[in-house]
Amino acid sequence: MSEENIQVIVDGSLAEGVTAAEAKSRIAQLFKTSVDKIEPMFSGKPFAVKRELDLETARKYQAALLQAGLMAKLMAATVPIVPPVAPSAALQNASLAATGSDIDTTPAPAPLNIDTSAISMADAGITIMEHAPVAAAVIDTSRLQVDQAGQTLDQTPAAVAPDIDTSRISLASVGEDVMDYLPIPEVDIDTNLTIAEAGITIMEHKPVAPVQIDTSKIKLADE
Repeated sequence: MSEENIQVIVDGSLAEGVTAAEAKSRIAQLFKTSVDKIEPMFSGKPFAVKRELDLETARKYQAALLQAGLMAKLMAATVPIVPPVAPSAALQNASLAATGSDIDTTPAPAPLNIDTSAISMADAGITIMEHAPVAAAVIDTSRLQVDQAGQTLDQTPAAVAPDIDTSRISLASVGEDVMDYLPIPEVDIDTNLTIAEAGITIMEHKPVAPVQIDTSKIKLADE
């Protein structure tokens, strides 16, 4: 790998103890952009963050990405990778890992040991699960019967018409007054009344004698 033509590759692998949300937020701050713009870096496919770098600059990028929580690898730029995102001036202050150190120390997952010897596939059309037959419901219909078509099933007797005597009721002719009104007697009112002038005393009241109260036997207690 030439030390003058290196590209920084990520595939969404996270550093130990870092969540995807945390890494995305830090990477967006590192590149001074929004989270949706750096989503391709977490797609699970190789993505070139930066290419045509010298080895020292490429390692700065690699260390800065690792510090943000995203694993990165250095590859020769001759390997075709998707186009890189725009570089950021924030990478100038990134710290470097020790020369020759292995950044990605994640152990390879152990292969699963699944015993399939007791598993077989049935032929097409074979019933795998036998269902117990459902017992038919026992319903007593001995007291029920079906009548012939057209028969009236409701034998409720018809309602009896009420016997109302209307022989004494008659209708008056149109416009006739059907109510007899008693004559109103005339009221004899004496109208020989006069109105006194303003300020005249109409009723003379007899003077009321003052009340004589004997207080000779009443005295005040000493204070």
